[in-house]
Amino acid sequence: MASGLKRLSRFFAPLRKFKPNAETSSSELLTNYGYLRQSSSGVYNMLPLGNLVQSRIESIIRNRLDEVDCAETSLCTLASTKIWKASGRLQTGTEFFMLEDGKYLLAPTNEEEVTSMVAELSSYKQVPLRLYQISRKYRNEKRPRGGLLRGREFTMKDLYSFDETMNDAMTTYRDIQGAYNRIFEDIGIDFEVAEADSGSIGGSLSHEYHYESDAGEDLVVKCTSSSCDYTANTERAVSTAADTSVKIGLADAAVKFYALDETLPSKSEKSLTVYAAIFPAGRSINPHLLKGHSAVQGSELAEISADSVSKMSATILPLIDTRVEYELSKNREQLTTIITSLIEPDNSNHSKYSVVEAVQAPIVEVQTGETCPSCHSAPLKIVPAIEVGHTFYLGTKYSEPLNARITTQSTGKMEPLYMGCYGIGVSRLISAIAEKTRDSDGLAWPKSVTPFDAVIVANSEADALKIHQHLSTHNIRAVWDDRSTQFGVLLANARATGFPLAIIAGRSYTQTGQLEIQLRNKPAKSHPPTLVSLDDLGPTAHHMLQTYSPA
Repeated sequence: MASGLKRLSRFFAPLRKFKPNAETSSSELLTNYGYLRQSSSGVYNMLPLGNLVQSRIESIIRNRLDEVDCAETSLCTLASTKIWKASGRLQTGTEFFMLEDGKYLLAPTNEEEVTSMVAELSSYKQVPLRLYQISRKYRNEKRPRGGLLRGREFTMKDLYSFDETMNDAMTTYRDIQGAYNRIFEDIGIDFEVAEADSGSIGGSLSHEYHYESDAGEDLVVKCTSSSCDYTANTERAVSTAADTSVKIGLADAAVKFYALDETLPSKSEKSLTVYAAIFPAGRSINPHLLKGHSAVQGSELAEISADSVSKMSATILPLIDTRVEYELSKNREQLTTIITSLIEPDNSNHSKYSVVEAVQAPIVEVQTGETCPSCHSAPLKIVPAIEVGHTFYLGTKYSEPLNARITTQSTGKMEPLYMGCYGIGVSRLISAIAEKTRDSDGLAWPKSVTPFDAVIVANSEADALKIHQHLSTHNIRAVWDDRSTQFGVLLANARATGFPLAIIAGRSYTQTGQLEIQLRNKPAKSHPPTLVSLDDLGPTAHHMLQTYSPA
C-alpha cells in the first residue's frame, strides 16, 4: 500500500450476486454494493465506502458554514431530562430513548443543551453566536423505514444561533438560508425550498429543503409556472379555487366546532370560546392552518361535537374559509342562525350563544389544480419529496424557560436571547442522493460526494498502479477493484457501485495500449467507451469529470 494504490477489497465491500432493476430501493443498493449494513430495525452501520460519501457531504457543509462565521462544537448525546422538562418538550414528545428511569434521554436534537450552556453569557458584546455540530442523534421511531431515510440512529448537522434582537436573528436566519442554498447547490441535485410548519421544535418561521422523489414521505405543493417559485409543504400551503365563478354560500358550507385542548368542557357546565370552522362541504380541514389562524394564535385545538357545545354557555368565533362567500353586512344574521341551529336544532332560543364577528382565511387542505396564491394564475401541483434540511426561527421559545439572557445595548436590561436552529440530515442525504440519481443499473453518485472519482478495472496490479499514478497527477481519486478476475463481473459492479468513471485495461489495452473510459451517466450499450492512451488518460479523465453529471 506504500504505492498509494487503494484496493476495493480493503473497503469491506464483498461482491454479492445481486442484479438491480428500476424498482430496487436505494436502501437495497447501498446495502448490496458495500455502503451500509443493517444492525437492527432502523439502525445501520456505515461501511468505509458509505463513510467516504458522508465525509464528503460533511466537508461541503463545513466549508459553507465557515463562510458565515459558524463555529463547530460537540454537544453531549446523553441529556438530562430536567432541561427538557423546563422547555416543555419532554411532556409533549413520544419518541425518546429514556435511560436511568427517566433521568436521562438520548438527544434527538440539542436545543435545550446548547441553550443551557449559552446561558452563562451576560452581555450583548458576546453575541452573535452560531454554533453547530455534526453528530449522531437518536429517535425512537415506532416504524423505521426507507433505510437511512427514517431511522432510529442517524447523523445530523444541527446549528444554533443566538442574537441580541429579533432583527439580528432574522439577519442570521437569512445568512444561514444562503449557506444552505450553497450547500445544496454544491451537492449538485435540484432542490426545493418550501414554507413549512415548525412542528414540535416551535418558532414562528420555518423552511424545509426537499428533493422531489417518489420515495419521499412528505408532500410539497408547487406552482406549475416556471416564473413563480411558490413552494410550501402541505401543512402550510394555501390556494384559491380553480374556478372562482363557482360560488359557495353559507347554506351549502360544512361546519365543525373546536375548542382549546386545555379548556375542553367537563361534565359540569362552563363557559368557553368555541371556534366554528366553516368550509366547503367535501373538503378536509387543515389543522395546521387552523392552529396558525390569527384568531387561534398557535393554540392546540380539539374538535368537539355540537352536542357538547349545547351543554355550555359559549362565545362562538366563526372561522370561514376564503372559498365560502361571506359579507358582514349581508350574512351576519344568517351565519348566526346556521351555527346556533346546528348546536340546538329543536330550540329557537339561541340567546345563550354569543356569535362574534367572523374571520376569513384559508383553512382547508390544498388540492391539485387549484390556483397558486402567489402568482394568482397558474395551477398548483402536489409532489412527493424527501426532506433533507430544515431551518427554524425560534425567537425566545427556549431562552425564556432556560434563562439564557444578556444585558442588551438598547435597554441595559437582561433580556432573553433570540434564537434560530438549523438542521441537515447528513446520513439521510446519502439515501436521498442515491434515490435521486440511481437508475436500473444501480447507484450513480454526483462527483461532489462520490467515494472515488474512478474505479480501475485491470487484472494486473502493475497495470492498475500505472493507471492510478497517471490519474493521481490530475487529482483524480481512484480505486482498483481487485475483488475478482472476471471482467464481466467487475464491469457490472463498476457501474452499479456508482463511481463516475470506470478505467478499463482490457483487451484493447493488451493489444494496442488503449485504455477504455466508461462514463456512469451514459448507457453502456448505446455509448461505446472512449479510447485513450496511458499518457493522455489524466487530462482526458479530468475533462470528463469537469462536465460530469449523474443525470
